[in-house]
Amino acid sequence: KIPPVEKAILLHEVARRIRAMEHELFTLLSVESGKPLWEAKDCIEWVAACFDYYGEVGRASRGNSIPPVAPHQVNFTIKEPYGVVAAIAPFNFPLLLMSWKVAPSLAAGNTLVCKPPSPNPLSNLLMAKAYEGLPPGVVNVVTGSGVTTGEMLTRHPDVDLIAFTGSTEVGRHIAAVAGEQLKKINLELGGIDPVIV
Repeated sequence: KIPPVEKAILLHEVARRIRAMEHELFTLLSVESGKPLWEAKDCIEWVAACFDYYGEVGRASRGNSIPPVAPHQVNFTIKEPYGVVAAIAPFNFPLLLMSWKVAPSLAAGNTLVCKPPSPNPLSNLLMAKAYEGLPPGVVNVVTGSGVTTGEMLTRHPDVDLIAFTGSTEVGRHIAAVAGEQLKKINLELGGIDPVIV
């Protein structure tokens, strides 16, 4: 229920906090994910830029006027939040792919329960400090495996939308569970490619 201008200020503040924690974040991301330091450092700027971008999108994107078919008609759309979003990110880009879920969800007025990848959750837990300027309970982070925590989030009756990046197999399962409860889903599936070094 926060007005768009105030929401934009809050999202820009999240971006500022991320940049202030840059060294700590990219060092931890490199250690836990195996990324070279330069790539981890670039990733932190992409994450911060994501919050800046959606701060501005959320400020201006509240609906559209649509030309009427007949002179006596008024046609328009109003954008409304879904409610609670379960955001589940993978191991390969744990911070960036989480921010691609968190920032637009916040800009649209949703609250979140974020589940970082179980092999490398620490950078997301550290990034939770950047959310401390938001109202309490707007962004929550829970850890655990996909089998337990992910399944619980997917099936929870208070979750309105599931945003998941990961395997096609798990995505099919999430889609089936969401379909039973008529939940909205956003799936990015099957992007891992093998490489021989």
